Amino acid sequence: MLLVPATAATIDRRLTGRSPVDGRPALVLLDLDQVQQPADEVADALARFGAGRFADVRQLAPERPEAPDMDGLSLLSDLMPQVQKALDSGDASQRQALKAEVDAVLASMPEAPAGRDQPRLDGVLKAMSEALAAEDEDAKPS
Repeated sequence: MLLVPATAATIDRRLTGRSPVDGRPALVLLDLDQVQQPADEVADALARFGAGRFADVRQLAPERPEAPDMDGLSLLSDLMPQVQKALDSGDASQRQALKAEVDAVLASMPEAPAGRDQPRLDGVLKAMSEALAAEDEDAKPS
């Protein structure tokens, strides 16, 4: 819990916190991790006694990024060396076969939830597919 002093206020303590709302310096009054009561119960009491001076910013906090998808990470760790090897080989049929595999993985991935950025895994797979395709285009006669 933070106290964000008014602009002209003087407080004889060091302001070690930051307001999550606007980044202004704040005094840390209470570390809610050390409170045994449920956070909702504490917030209700602070709202009741602090009235308009209390702002529960838990709802304003940005979503924490989800834990990395371990299946996605292992997929990438398997594919990356294969893609690099195919690109280095100069073998168009190897690149085309691997591109088909990457494209199949892309096609089988679920849609990103509405309002969220496309998962990074999609972007990496698309870049792999494009790199494998670009090599084929470079090999074609003009």
